[in-house]
Amino acid sequence: SGTASYLRVFANETQHNHSNNVFAYTLSAGHLILPVDYTSYNQVNLNLYLEAIGMRGLDSGDGMLDLAPALQLIFNSNFKINAGARFQVAGSMNRLAKNNYFLAVERTFLGALKKKKHRE
Repeated sequence: SGTASYLRVFANETQHNHSNNVFAYTLSAGHLILPVDYTSYNQVNLNLYLEAIGMRGLDSGDGMLDLAPALQLIFNSNFKINAGARFQVAGSMNRLAKNNYFLAVERTFLGALKKKKHRE
């Protein structure tokens, strides 16, 4: 999967040397490790997952590229737990941390906003 976004700073209350306009992007891919025979959405999946995360300052020209490998567990196709690391591959952009470990939990609510049909 991939994403692309444009970020803009509207309030510049402090002096900084960052770009006020940024193009950000991610590219990710996963590989199913278990189960060997996938037969149902109810099976727990274990995936090897890799994400590339990048940004490019449109004003300043600075940028960054990180790689984030992880192990991913997926339950019922709507609940994910990712455990991995993120490390800098290239870049000159300032950030809080160049290398770190992470644990992420995500829940997808598929069809949560659909109206239920009433039977008469």
